[in-house]
Amino acid sequence: MPDTDDTTSSALQARTDYRRAAAGYDAAFERALAEALFDTIADASRVTDRDVVALRSSETIAALCSLLITIAATRPGMDVPSRQREFAEQLAKRVRRGLAQCRGDPDFAEALFATMQAEGSA
Repeated sequence: MPDTDDTTSSALQARTDYRRAAAGYDAAFERALAEALFDTIADASRVTDRDVVALRSSETIAALCSLLITIAATRPGMDVPSRQREFAEQLAKRVRRGLAQCRGDPDFAEALFATMQAEGSA
């Protein structure tokens, strides 16, 4: 196997076998996938003229929303308005709770930037 960068390694660590993928919801896969996505965002956000990661939140949020919509559209029943509405409402609740939790955590920013510094990106 050719050498891979850290982002590719993260993405490969998220992979599972078919049996596990078909078995149902997998929290370990969710964590590994979220980590791989974050690593990819951080890598794409590195600027070329400084040793800095410039998280472009508007572009990142827009791209993730587009990706979320694309993935959600593959789920059975997403052409039913009531299921779309339920999905959107549950997502909105999760976003509100998650934002409140992150913003209320005094260690949130410190932990985020410490992780990025440890990776040599900030």
